[in-house]
Amino acid sequence: MTDMVISRRQQWRVLLPVGLAIVLSLSGDLTLYTVLPAYAPALGLGLSTVGVLLSANRLVRLVSNSAVGLLLDRWGRRRLFVLGMGLGTLSTIGYVVSQQFWFFLTSRLLWGVSWSLINVGAYAMLVDTTHETDRGWSFGVLQVFIFVGMAVNPLLGGVLTDWLNFQSALAICAALTGLGFVIAWLALPETMVQRCPPHAVHRRRPADAIRWLISQRHLLAIDYLALLTDFAGDGIVLSTLSLYLKRQYSDTISLDGLALRVASMGGALLALRALISAGISPFAGRLSDQKHSRWTAIGWGLVIGVAGMTGLVWASNSWKLLLSVVLISLSGGVLRTVLPALMGDMADEAHRGAASGGLATAGDIGSAAAPLIAYTLLAVMSLQSVYLLSAISMASGLVVVWLVGKHNIGTRLNRAYTE
Repeated sequence: MTDMVISRRQQWRVLLPVGLAIVLSLSGDLTLYTVLPAYAPALGLGLSTVGVLLSANRLVRLVSNSAVGLLLDRWGRRRLFVLGMGLGTLSTIGYVVSQQFWFFLTSRLLWGVSWSLINVGAYAMLVDTTHETDRGWSFGVLQVFIFVGMAVNPLLGGVLTDWLNFQSALAICAALTGLGFVIAWLALPETMVQRCPPHAVHRRRPADAIRWLISQRHLLAIDYLALLTDFAGDGIVLSTLSLYLKRQYSDTISLDGLALRVASMGGALLALRALISAGISPFAGRLSDQKHSRWTAIGWGLVIGVAGMTGLVWASNSWKLLLSVVLISLSGGVLRTVLPALMGDMADEAHRGAASGGLATAGDIGSAAAPLIAYTLLAVMSLQSVYLLSAISMASGLVVVWLVGKHNIGTRLNRAYTE
């Protein structure tokens, strides 16, 4: 736990370079998601191969997140975050150098390791530089950067590819990621406070950190909720939204006389999701700081998410569909902000990296499993039934909140105020 007051100016010294670096680092990855399926035939890649390439980075993170978390507790934060930005630049350059499958796959795996270093490192640094009374706001601001990156980079990558070509667009993305590397290298301070001799830190065994993490039922509960958020709230909806629109509305959707094609509507809904989540994140984080009740905020986030998922089951017109997407977006913004803040409240100083790695791994398990499970279930049931099962799975999180968080974090915060 941070036992000294850190000014808002000091927090911005970390938040600003971290946030800018993350936005720039996402340019290559999100450009691939946007244009690779369309350009695959020209590159000699089949659609099944594209699926492997786009999922490879997530699969490697199931291992690299936890490993990075352990290294952060041993080696500090700054050097590993900067290393992640450097590897991200190299991976994007790899897309430009060669489109041969194995070279491309190696670059995607390298990006997976890079994102672990960036994402888990960012979580650990924010926990280092915040207190329980302002941690939610800080994570909310970080989510704004992430959601802005998710909204802007696909559009930028698509426009650059249409204006120039596939390789030139990715070369520009590599330059942008390289700019993020320079920003992190020049502006980012070390945030880990060393309270014991270096030789004692390096004697810590990974097995001890893993045993500690498994013994923390509050952290395990938070990890489960993160898995639900990325599985039901984001993974299922994001991977099936275009299919849902196609099945419900064929080729055209009408909103009060305004006709939109399915592809345009799908893109508009995803952009709207990012903007809504970005808008609610700092507000939700700040509210959880002020009310001293992150568990309550998480509970409401789950309720809103269940309502949105259930709404998709019975969305009989385009306005009900829009309302459901808005609710799911609000839920995602709340949960993605408050869950890591609560993780930071619960993790002790010696294990912040390990706790951050565990949270990131749980989320990646959910997002990686969602498309596979959804499309497997679609062979035996309707899409509405899949959404209903997703709503039920998210509702299970409310049981966890009640069992684990019913005593609330307020007692812990009250103790912090008197220290």
